[in-house]
Amino acid sequence: MIATTVPKIRPTAAAPLVGIVALLALVVAVLYLLGVFERDPDSGVEVVSDSRQAVHDDYELGIGMAWLQRWVTKLWYAGDAGHWELADFYLHETEETLEDMIAAGVVEDGHDISALIQGMLIPQIEALESAVDEASPDLFRRHYQAMVVQCNACHVATEHGFLVMDIPSGPPPFAQNFAP
Repeated sequence: MIATTVPKIRPTAAAPLVGIVALLALVVAVLYLLGVFERDPDSGVEVVSDSRQAVHDDYELGIGMAWLQRWVTKLWYAGDAGHWELADFYLHETEETLEDMIAAGVVEDGHDISALIQGMLIPQIEALESAVDEASPDLFRRHYQAMVVQCNACHVATEHGFLVMDIPSGPPPFAQNFAP
């Protein structure tokens, strides 16, 4: 009988790292297959896909509204400080969030939220755009107030009148400088 010896394999310090890298590669591959990543046509780099392909059944209105509240609050602080470039940025984020809600065709408890947003809020956002473009503090405050009124009217129309929006007051709740 021939005796054979099996060499002992000693784990190296790199062994756990190899396992972690393999696990990360697997996670990225799964996310890619699920459509979370896509290749940017200009740079060729893998980027996170645009999550704005919401489908009504999968769209979480509460999450969209939370982002909307964040953007319009930051919009207020930027416009109130006269930082029109920043206000324009947050107005754009607000518009994108609203476009997501409209594209999702959201219907909650028999209320066509997407249609209400299109009819009630989009005209206010367009008016705010004019105020920001003109860098007019008076127009900005007037149109922002009108937007808040429309938000509250929509909440009443959808039987959520207990959700009352207001113009932000006090110092910004964000660790961010809104001054120009």
